[in-house]
Amino acid sequence: MISTYNSILKYLRHPFYEPIVGLSIGDKLKTVGHALVICFIFVFISAIPIYIIGETNIIDLEEHATSQLFENYSPIVILFLAAIVAPIMEELIFRAPLYLFRKVKKNFKYIFYGVALIFGFIHISNYDITTTSLLLSPLLVAPQIIAGLILGYVRIRLGLPYSILLHSMFNGLAIIPSVLFM
Repeated sequence: MISTYNSILKYLRHPFYEPIVGLSIGDKLKTVGHALVICFIFVFISAIPIYIIGETNIIDLEEHATSQLFENYSPIVILFLAAIVAPIMEELIFRAPLYLFRKVKKNFKYIFYGVALIFGFIHISNYDITTTSLLLSPLLVAPQIIAGLILGYVRIRLGLPYSILLHSMFNGLAIIPSVLFM
């Protein structure tokens, strides 16, 4: 796992479009598993300020889009949407197009970072849009930006199916506790 962490960190310092060739499916799945753990660790850390914001009632986190999902859909539909539909759609929209920029060597890093930022900031729509939520948006979407960077690494280095898998596992594992205690 340490080698995966170091590889992700090295890549994020200087992203470039170069898939890893010659890895077995087993090695790719192992890397995805490591990336999942790394993603959860960093997303958890980046979510601490969101917890504090919610506890101090600066923003009403009960108005989060996830809360509305639980009011309107059954647990199986929520799990299906979060773990299957959203990851496929979001990976096709945000990370699949990175392939189009594979020959842009000099400026690829800006495209890569831009996609991660856009992916993160799109998720501000999960909150009730107010002046406060917009001002706090860098903190509110930090977990999604971090996840977007790690998903981008997996997409470029291992391939789109593996970023979809990682995204599905992440969302599924994140939503299962809420679904179970609905």
